[in-house]
Amino acid sequence: MSRHQSPRGLIQLNVNPDTGYVSTENAGAVDGNLWYILGHYLYFLYSNDLDFLQRHWPCIDKALVWLSYQDMNECGLLEVPEAGNWMDLLAVRYNVLYDNALYYAATLAHAELAKHLPEGTPVFAAGGGTVIFKGWSTWGYGYTVVIAHGGTLSIYGHLNGAFVGCGEVVTPGQNIAVTGNSGRSSGPHLHFEIRGAAGVPVNPWSYQSF
Repeated sequence: MSRHQSPRGLIQLNVNPDTGYVSTENAGAVDGNLWYILGHYLYFLYSNDLDFLQRHWPCIDKALVWLSYQDMNECGLLEVPEAGNWMDLLAVRYNVLYDNALYYAATLAHAELAKHLPEGTPVFAAGGGTVIFKGWSTWGYGYTVVIAHGGTLSIYGHLNGAFVGCGEVVTPGQNIAVTGNSGRSSGPHLHFEIRGAAGVPVNPWSYQSF
């Protein structure tokens, strides 16, 4: 599910496991994101697998961000489109009780998972390139490092500190920083983002190692 998460954080509902084809049928449904977060919480609750949590946290965090944007009037509740919830084609819409009960549970689960993330975890460059930004970002990511890999950018946000400077050439896997809780953050974690040649965020899964 993480592999096919959209750049903005949507957990896809329909993925062909053999071909990887993603269908946009019922693309506006909130189910996938809700159960994705709750499923990760349940797994961590029973396994206490911190390495698993740290690997998947960027996708978990982005899944909740996507859900928060479904609260269109910022009332604290999801505004669900008709046929966009688990009951499929039944005429239910707007502040659906079932989905918002799950949303409340997902926000609690997300907050609880964030408490277990340690600060100071090493951050490694996804690929070789040149550091083009190091400092406090104006887009909510706190202390941030940006590396240019040709026409592609990798972004590392919410850091506690960095070991590289602007103009420095880095190698794949180089320790460039440590995780933190800076900027608009719900807990210590790394915001890892890839922007393509057009400057548009793309799914980072394929770029975890250039």
